Amino acid sequence: MSRHAVDKNVEMTGSAKVCPECGHVFKGNGWDGIDAHWKSKHINIMAYEEALPLLKAGTCDRRSSP
Repeated sequence: MSRHAVDKNVEMTGSAKVCPECGHVFKGNGWDGIDAHWKSKHINIMAYEEALPLLKAGTCDRRSSP
């Protein structure tokens, strides 16, 4: 999986958020759509239920490749 250089706490103008793993920009209201995105792209890194609180707190760091 390719990695993009993304600051873990990047916040776009408005309420859009950025995935700390791949740089995907969520359009709309905050983390809308993160569940489907995380489960389809990053479930191998961490369970969604564990990642969501970290994402919301801004503490979900990019993981290094194994």
